[in-house]
Amino acid sequence: TLRLLLDIFEASCGGEIRLASPTGRAAKRLQEATGRNSSTLHRLLGFEPHSGKFRHDENNPIEAAMVVVDEASMMDLPLAHALMRAIPNGCRLLLVGDADQLPSVGPGSVLRNLVAAPEIPTVRLAHIHRQEFGSGISTAAHAILEGEVPLTMTGTGGDFFATYRDDPEEAAAMVEKIVCERIPEKYGLDPRRDILVLSPMYKGTLGVDAINQRLGARLNPQPHGDDDSDDADNNSRGLVVGDKVMVVRNDYDREVFNGDTGVVTALQGGGATIEIEGRVHEYSSEEITDLMRAWCVTVHRSQGSEAPAVVIVLGNSHYMMLRRNLLYTAVTRGKQLVTVVASRWALKTAIVNAAENRRNGLLGKRIAGLVVQVS
Repeated sequence: TLRLLLDIFEASCGGEIRLASPTGRAAKRLQEATGRNSSTLHRLLGFEPHSGKFRHDENNPIEAAMVVVDEASMMDLPLAHALMRAIPNGCRLLLVGDADQLPSVGPGSVLRNLVAAPEIPTVRLAHIHRQEFGSGISTAAHAILEGEVPLTMTGTGGDFFATYRDDPEEAAAMVEKIVCERIPEKYGLDPRRDILVLSPMYKGTLGVDAINQRLGARLNPQPHGDDDSDDADNNSRGLVVGDKVMVVRNDYDREVFNGDTGVVTALQGGGATIEIEGRVHEYSSEEITDLMRAWCVTVHRSQGSEAPAVVIVLGNSHYMMLRRNLLYTAVTRGKQLVTVVASRWALKTAIVNAAENRRNGLLGKRIAGLVVQVS
């Protein structure tokens, strides 16, 4: 849809079109989807690390006839303000995103406020293209938004399943079995490259740290006394050869971005060599903090990413994070298969809890006031 809109605009209006996203991973996906160059918003705005300011503003605007921002739900208020200041007169601004997903990590709910403002022209697309039409994943996502337990929880959808385990240890063991045995054997998917495991929190039996430990021990075992095990003690991230890792900082020199995943192929001098999508990158002992073990990551970390298969784990101990938009965000990361491992209480709570972290703001009222002044 976006590719077609850009082609139409270019043919009818001309001028340069600039594409950007809040994160490097999302920018990379945007470029793949449209066939056009894309960057992070910080790069588009000319962020200067030494001063903490942007090069482009109202006195030095971006040169563009149209600016498109994808994954706009991840854009916080300060970044949105910087973007608006840098948009030149006569330039069109198109924000693309899903207001039902998790809001930005930083302050504000920019996209949600803009969508809710009747003064802002808004189009809502009803068909999800990440999955096939009528798939269990898309059906489940829509049901979750309505506060309903999806019918495909029984497995009738073919690509969306739930397994109920009330005991955390049993749930963790089930996640291990699904990731290490069931999905690879039935679907032929590689846990290192094709499966995204998500948890709401880091701590606890069903948290990111414990699941990472469990899956790493199963999928990448290190014999006692192995040289790689010794090397793990010599790097600050505790990585070993064969570990699945995620990049947590954009690196334009390497052309790797926050959210990219790869595999550790070698360890040396406290650093690591990583293979990401067929390309090899070396990280020094100082740079290794740009990586984190990624057999399991938080739902927040997964924003802007997607994977053929997604496994979501929810437990009662996650009660502070069990919200509808978190579950919806997690489910919509999957392209071919989504499996939820949860206690019945945790799953039900996440679906019915439409509350969000309260964010007080006057963006909507200010927009309405500006429209009145202009008119």
